[in-house]
Amino acid sequence: MAQWLGRAAVVTGAGSGFGEAITRSLARIGMRILATDVNVDSVERVAESVKTSGVSGEVIVMECDVANESAVKSMYANAENKFGGVDVSVQCAGLSRAAPLLSGDTNDWKIMQEVNVLGTLYCCREAVNLMKKNGVDDGVLINLVSLAAYKWTPNSDMHFYGATKVMLMAIQEGFRQELRGINSNIRISGISPGQGNTGFYSGMFGDVSKSSVPLLEKQLEAEDIADVVEYILNTPKHVQIHDVLLRPVTQP
Repeated sequence: MAQWLGRAAVVTGAGSGFGEAITRSLARIGMRILATDVNVDSVERVAESVKTSGVSGEVIVMECDVANESAVKSMYANAENKFGGVDVSVQCAGLSRAAPLLSGDTNDWKIMQEVNVLGTLYCCREAVNLMKKNGVDDGVLINLVSLAAYKWTPNSDMHFYGATKVMLMAIQEGFRQELRGINSNIRISGISPGQGNTGFYSGMFGDVSKSSVPLLEKQLEAEDIADVVEYILNTPKHVQIHDVLLRPVTQP
């Protein structure tokens, strides 16, 4: 991982769950990270913990709602101001609402679309533009997709969420093809986890005891996803990782 020492990363959704674990992992390998979250208090806690841990990396904090295009543009402008650019961008910000297709609240559909799809799209576009501006031809984009994009569940509470992740997969492949079209070596990869011990379901249902999704006793840990990010970053520059699917052994 020595090739990433001192280089710059942006991580969204860095205040908890997968984003927090990825931020800590990138700091351990010596990267300079702009860690952002809509909840700035949570990401400040992560940054302070990284600082006191003695790792070689640096974490700068910024509040950002990825559903806000202007905020995303400001985030990458901040990365350029602080670090001179960006080499790695990891899109972890995402959410779900229990909103079936037959009875769901339109506002719940909209926020899932705005955060999961458009928010990730804004980040990928702005990251690539900044990489191109600074002549970074070995940059890496990593999106948190979901196993829900591959395994269609009969649980109606998950249907629209799964649909946003299917769209995200299509956007991701579109980015790959457009990057090839301009002869860029910037790579884009996805990670599609199954059930994770991240607070996702409490965010979705408020109280996990009310979850309509059967929750496994042993779920994926956030560190499992951070390990996959390291794997992607450690592959040779000529290797394109499209998507990595992983789930707990006991998940159907």
